[in-house]
Amino acid sequence: MPATPHATDDRRTVLDRLRARLARLETPPARPALSPLPLAPAIDRALPWRGLCRGALHEIVAADEGAGVAFACLIAARAGPAVAWIATRPDPCPAGLRAWGIDPAGLLVVRARPEDLLWAAEECFRNKALDAVLLFAPALSLTTSRRLHLAAEESGCTGLILQQDIEGRAPSAARSRWRVSPLPGAAGPAHLMPAPRWRLELLRARGGDPAAWTVQWDEARRALLVEGRADG
Repeated sequence: MPATPHATDDRRTVLDRLRARLARLETPPARPALSPLPLAPAIDRALPWRGLCRGALHEIVAADEGAGVAFACLIAARAGPAVAWIATRPDPCPAGLRAWGIDPAGLLVVRARPEDLLWAAEECFRNKALDAVLLFAPALSLTTSRRLHLAAEESGCTGLILQQDIEGRAPSAARSRWRVSPLPGAAGPAHLMPAPRWRLELLRARGGDPAAWTVQWDEARRALLVEGRADG
């Protein structure tokens, strides 16, 4: 479901078009008050919410964008079927999304100009019909991250900010910050691609402690498998 601004459109026209598209989404029943998103049992136990909290902003930083996108997609898929993808670059690949559990039929794609990313994101974050929002954006100021978090908190959607891994990252209102680094894939049958493996680091969590895990994605079971014990 693409919502793509054209270069000749002014901001008001594009905003009206996006709001109209969001208004056509069916509002789901009220979400349970306490329903954290499960990642993997060993990781969930290390999080203060015993899973990843909904209605909040979370940051994912990755030197390898593919690994970061994959981790963000599997979280979004667990949040629910209605997902918004907001970026300045071309649309995502449907086959790739299905591998991580996202049904392209429930996807709202917003391709925005760099100067329009944040206001488009805020519109989506405030929409109660969306379960998750993936925003590809540069580093956010503390004020901007707080505004987006409050919007997600009000609607109950899970906000995922995907960014490049850089030094000297600014303070953020996000409830958690993760780093995803690719590792050599797990061995399997010769005719199959190796299963994706990552080093998954919890850099910061409100009320929790940093930790790191080696994980592997099992596509058949749609499960994130933890290898060994967590690193402190």
